[in-house]
Amino acid sequence: MMMLSSENKILYFGLATLLLYFLSMDIMLYQTIQLKVIGGVKLPKPKDYTPTPFTDLTVKLACSDHWVHFVYMPSAELFESSTNFSGHFPWVTANMVSFTHLATAIISGKFMLSDDLNMRRMGIFFFYIRNWLDAFDGVVYRAHAHKKHYFESVRGSLGYLVDAITDTAATAILFFAVLFWLRRNVSRLCKESSVLPFDSKIGLTENGIGLKPMPQVVTGKIIFFKLLTIGIFIFLSSGCWDKFVHEYEVLLMGPEATAQQQVLQSDVLKSSAMWMIIWIWKIICAQGFIEIFLIIIIFDKVWEFICWMQYIYPVVVIVFCVITEIHLHSVSISYPTYCHVSLAQTTKCLPFQSMAYIGHVSVPTKKS
Repeated sequence: MMMLSSENKILYFGLATLLLYFLSMDIMLYQTIQLKVIGGVKLPKPKDYTPTPFTDLTVKLACSDHWVHFVYMPSAELFESSTNFSGHFPWVTANMVSFTHLATAIISGKFMLSDDLNMRRMGIFFFYIRNWLDAFDGVVYRAHAHKKHYFESVRGSLGYLVDAITDTAATAILFFAVLFWLRRNVSRLCKESSVLPFDSKIGLTENGIGLKPMPQVVTGKIIFFKLLTIGIFIFLSSGCWDKFVHEYEVLLMGPEATAQQQVLQSDVLKSSAMWMIIWIWKIICAQGFIEIFLIIIIFDKVWEFICWMQYIYPVVVIVFCVITEIHLHSVSISYPTYCHVSLAQTTKCLPFQSMAYIGHVSVPTKKS
């Protein structure tokens, strides 16, 4: 028992440290966004330039979940710049890395089928490797395309399609592994106390009259339905995130803007509403939810989490998709001419075009 208690203390300490790190990085991200300057000329980057989560900032990177933005991407960029992996292995393509992380997900799923908690945790470790490789495939692509530190989606390309398919397949493997494990442990789930408040009824308890958990009836179909519901809204969240990121990229990273349009870009970027949208999407986006799910598996609270998220996650996703759409619509009303032109553009965007990079000097652009 003492050994289990010590193990839990280590896990909770690690989780608290991780949350504190993410919180501090969020504060720095907010300050970075507030210091962004619309209009200016970027000076050439020095040879010893080292990317950070706050330089070369794009809308996609800002809205990415905490793990991608503050762990996977910086470490993948650092690995590439330190080892020149793409230079030493030019035959390794981004799609090859994508299929590699899919194979890693299969290995992870095999471990997570085990009834041994430590073996399932080993599966989570492999899934974290998969997630890192998912970030690294973008680094490899940008290195081969000579677009280092340029975090964007190349919509419509083969790599974009391959990455989407492998990510979806990896998520499906994770969910099927959890499904099969839960189905094998139905008897254990039935014996546990009710998870949700409305699964209880008023009755006589040890402390008198109060809420008394009702016996749970858990079947394979119920487990499948719960996971299917969550999976559908993960897919919906992923699609909405990609749509909104693209529209904000066009708005904030679009073609050359006039001085008046630059004022709009700055106001939108630095507004409280935009920060709320960025921060909430970091948590509820598909990848963010998966990262939370992995932590839940480590703490062996899968069933409780699924029972709650079956109801909470769909509501949160729908409500926040509506809020984000309203925000985009309100911006288009406040400056209809610019937004109508920008959102119709199909040209490639530059990272926060005309915005100064933190750590680099910027001078205002003179009007002709």
